[in-house]
Amino acid sequence: MADNALVIYHNPNCSKSNLALEYLSKQAIDFRVVDVLHDTLSLADLQSLQGKLGAEAKDLVRHADPAFEAHKNILSGTEEELLLWLIQNPDFLHRPYVTKGELAILARPIERLAQWITTV
Repeated sequence: MADNALVIYHNPNCSKSNLALEYLSKQAIDFRVVDVLHDTLSLADLQSLQGKLGAEAKDLVRHADPAFEAHKNILSGTEEELLLWLIQNPDFLHRPYVTKGELAILARPIERLAQWITTV
């Protein structure tokens, strides 16, 4: 698949991620799935995603997850420390992210993904 391929960063335990995967599966486009729970992301992967989003590392974290309360002190760490923590704790990575080339979005709600797909 080309470097400019559509990629979904997917968590199969997430209903919104499953909805995005289902939506993409129904489109007449090729895409690749990265299962964030089983396909271990590297620091470079997360830094690339962060750059495509134009986001800080803390923006990749699911703060609203009640289980995150016990880990909220990680937000005071450096960008790299937080990204390394996300590699070890992928359940706290926002999802689903969809990328194409140098572009990326947090693909929820599904209407946002549908609109974005028409522009890339």
